[in-house]
Amino acid sequence: MRVPAYLAELGRPDRRPILAGGVVSGYVVTLIFLALLILADAAGVIAAPGPLYGLVAAKLVTNTLAGLSLRLGRFVMLTASVNVAMDIVVMTAAIYFTGSTSSPLYAIYVVEIAVLAMLTNAGVTALAIAGGLVLYGMVVLGEILGWWPSYPPPAVLVTEDNRAAYMIVKYAFDTVVLATVAVFLIRNLARLEDREAKLRKQADDLVEAAREKSEFMANVTHELRTPIFGISGLCDLLEAGAAGSLSDKQRHFVGQIRRSGQNLLHLVDSLLQLAKAEAARVEFRPEPIDLREWIPQVVAGARWMVGTRDLRLVVDLPEGPMPTLHSDRGKLNHVLLNLLSNAIKVSPEGGTITLFVEPGDEGVVFSVKDEGPGIAPEDQRRVFESFEQGDGSDERPYGGLGIGLSLVRRLVAVMGGNVTVESEVGRGATFHVFVPFEAEPRVADPRDATWEAVVSPERLRKLRDTVRAGGGRPTAVRGSSADRPAPNAGQPGS
Repeated sequence: MRVPAYLAELGRPDRRPILAGGVVSGYVVTLIFLALLILADAAGVIAAPGPLYGLVAAKLVTNTLAGLSLRLGRFVMLTASVNVAMDIVVMTAAIYFTGSTSSPLYAIYVVEIAVLAMLTNAGVTALAIAGGLVLYGMVVLGEILGWWPSYPPPAVLVTEDNRAAYMIVKYAFDTVVLATVAVFLIRNLARLEDREAKLRKQADDLVEAAREKSEFMANVTHELRTPIFGISGLCDLLEAGAAGSLSDKQRHFVGQIRRSGQNLLHLVDSLLQLAKAEAARVEFRPEPIDLREWIPQVVAGARWMVGTRDLRLVVDLPEGPMPTLHSDRGKLNHVLLNLLSNAIKVSPEGGTITLFVEPGDEGVVFSVKDEGPGIAPEDQRRVFESFEQGDGSDERPYGGLGIGLSLVRRLVAVMGGNVTVESEVGRGATFHVFVPFEAEPRVADPRDATWEAVVSPERLRKLRDTVRAGGGRPTAVRGSSADRPAPNAGQPGS
């Protein structure tokens, strides 16, 4: 027989200590109410004490069965369920025999709710509340329709002779109810506070571990630059003839060594930048940038990545004078080199990589277009994340760790811009990076900046128009509002 998960939870071995506490609580509460019943009966303020004694006895029986099943480890869920059900039956019957809607005992429902909330779960507590409402409704309906007799509440049976005794019993009952609820609520709050403190400590430990990891990675990648520069220096010496003249074949091999070292240096630089970004230590240092002078330098820095491959690297600059861009030259250089590196990796032999530079009213859009395999729609949401790639299989034709686009996303956000992509499988991909003309110097956590970089509706429209003018379709808008675009798609990172 299949039972709901919240009921099945009662029978789990790890819940048995809690159920054992419930059995103990059941004995304590039942015996306290038995003592109050004896006092009320002695005071003569109970019209039908016999049924109430029977109800107390029934509760003691089910509570004992629940305790025995826990000790034996058999029928735990069944006896626990019966014990909870008996609570509702006993309470409702006690209310009926002490005046129904005029009974002072309705507060015992509150006791039951407090105990169940502490010892079980939300499902069991809600089920018990629903059961109590149904049974109590049946009592009221039965009295209205005359299905069973009505009993007077204790207050009706009070006389001058038993008034003091009644007041003592009433005070004791109210004290028990309030004390029981208070005890269980305080225990519940203490448990929640303890759990919150543990979660807070775990979160602090995770943050500290992430910070230490980022600092360690930054230190390691920084140290890796030294031997790489040594390799490049040795290549310079060999090419200069320090070890004698080189044949054409030897010069080719030295060139391959140099290119491999430059590839490794580019990867190390990306790791270093990513580590700084994760450690929230990326500083934004704007300076005037002459685009017509600077763009050829960036492209020249990317040509060595082409090596001996049959690829064309094309720059498309607008005619006439170009505005001056005030941004972080180093970070923007790193962004474009990463995008060009990706395009070179994925483009086939004989392909063309094009860098478009399109100034607008508020900033510049840099677009890198390749003729690679493109990016499937289902992959476009994850490749801007660290160590993710559009094709994560071992059979992919290009290498990389998947950190380039993650770094692009973070650095562009620090510069106050955004990055989008348009792509179709088999038709290449084009990345569009928008950088504003003016930005305030700041130190920011790029993880937050990615979401907090505000883009005006006018800027967003112009960026979309630029993308569509190239025959493409923007695929991603991400942020806290529709007017706040940010990257959420990409292609294989470096």
